Amino acid sequence: MKRETVDIVEDLIAQLSIVVPFNTITDNGDGSYTIESCNTGYLFPCYKFVLDEVTYTVMNEVGKEFIFNQQFTISGNVIPTASQVLLDGLKYYHGTVIATKEELARKELSSDKFPMAFLLEVLEDDFNNADDARIDRVSKLRLFFLSETDENNWTTQEHYEFSIKPMRNLLDKFITYLDRSNLIGKVDSYKAINHAKFGVFVSSKGGHTKRIFNDKLSGVELLIDLPIRKSKDCDDCDTEPILECLPATITDSDGVSTFEVLSGGIGACTPAVVQSGIQYQRDYFTYQVISYAAYDDAWQLANGGYNFTHPAIPLFIQELDLVTDPTGNTLLYNNAFGNKIRWTSVSGVLATSTETYTIDNLTGLAYVRPTTIRSSYNNVFGIGGVLETLNTSGYNGYNDYFVPNGKIIINISTFSLKAGDRAVLLPLMKFGIYEILTSTTYRFSSTSVYDSNHVTILSTVQKSSNTVFQNIYCRIHF
Repeated sequence: MKRETVDIVEDLIAQLSIVVPFNTITDNGDGSYTIESCNTGYLFPCYKFVLDEVTYTVMNEVGKEFIFNQQFTISGNVIPTASQVLLDGLKYYHGTVIATKEELARKELSSDKFPMAFLLEVLEDDFNNADDARIDRVSKLRLFFLSETDENNWTTQEHYEFSIKPMRNLLDKFITYLDRSNLIGKVDSYKAINHAKFGVFVSSKGGHTKRIFNDKLSGVELLIDLPIRKSKDCDDCDTEPILECLPATITDSDGVSTFEVLSGGIGACTPAVVQSGIQYQRDYFTYQVISYAAYDDAWQLANGGYNFTHPAIPLFIQELDLVTDPTGNTLLYNNAFGNKIRWTSVSGVLATSTETYTIDNLTGLAYVRPTTIRSSYNNVFGIGGVLETLNTSGYNGYNDYFVPNGKIIINISTFSLKAGDRAVLLPLMKFGIYEILTSTTYRFSSTSVYDSNHVTILSTVQKSSNTVFQNIYCRIHF
């Protein structure tokens, strides 16, 4: 027995997991907390969510502006300690406009209605009856992702920032899920239409002339011909169909070409092959094996400070685009933020020299410039040193910093130097040619350590000297 398209779409919508990561959390000291996040989901001003039994409200006022996919401020009794929040799933409705309007009117609370995925009927299903066809039907869908708005007070731009962009987030997530579902065939194209102040759209009048529901909404419309694959029925019984194991489509390292990985069986599929993550250039190791001070290069190696995990099936191995940009600041493939910027802030935008936390999207390392920017070897390493204090204080929310070793410094250095040049590419290194301390001991000497300068990249200096160095610290961010 074939399942109805409206039920298949409902299952697809129900499986969307909407997670908002907390990259950093800042306590503003007034019962509000500013959170930097690369994905704000469908959050918007005045939205309330519960985390660890505490209710938080999203704010939008001077100094605490809501910035889509960058940052937002919440009010609540205590600072959140979680690293993310799982938002409620979309409310799903299907039917004609009139029937859905009546259904919505029977619900009193906005939280029981929105955000919503509304599948407009009547549906048109184009079935394929050929025995050897893998596609059962192509369903022509008009699916709306809608959220409630403050129509009387929001400007059109605020409708975009607080509703349309968040709903586009959900539309994009839905398309990504379709691409990975073994129930859905390949989706080659679709249309997305923005609807500020959603209602009856009359093109000759340039927009929406009146609301079609009682609620004040904005959002996006998805127009898609959805290819639904055939499933194996259990003879003539009415049990749920058993899905056929289908090949997984894998994107090649060029980011464009694709190929299929076969799987076999009916109803007992091996786990689907899913690409995830970026394989970074992890050339961190100098292979120093003798530690001469707590937290130096060999200590980090022995205590897991350099540990990382490559994704089993990476999307690609990150590289520099030296053809387009020979300065080494542009990536060949998109980073985790969806752009090709090598040096970014935690929000994924281009890092500047004022940044206190900068991510190198080539290596997966992040660098910080703490308040104490210059110190000697003996002050940095060892129990009670600057590095240990940095970690125990939870600087920028992390406690796993280490001093870059000689290999890391070389990897971020430029060899095209003259007096007055900066020795490293890091945007936060704005202190000219000042020598940089590394964690690597010179050969097997217990008295000398490598440092970096503008002439030789790596030189050596006595550990016991009171020479102060430019101090930077890093951690494995990705």
